[in-house]
Amino acid sequence: MSATEERRLYVGSPVKRREDRSLLTGRGTYVDNMAPPGTLAMIVVRSPYASARVTGIAADEARKADGVVAVFTAADL
Repeated sequence: MSATEERRLYVGSPVKRREDRSLLTGRGTYVDNMAPPGTLAMIVVRSPYASARVTGIAADEARKADGVVAVFTAADL
């Protein structure tokens, strides 16, 4: 069988997908849902205004919040 003949067998033919059932029934695991021990999440806060001038950041309040490991501003970087 040539490559052209083999290709014709797949074009327009249904392909049995084995990996979908567990994902569609809620029993699968997505990489985004995994959280190994010690994993941290990061959030980047940007101004909601395109041309605004940021005159101050209350990073001290964020640092005091429960679960916060670190807060970085441009001054820290």
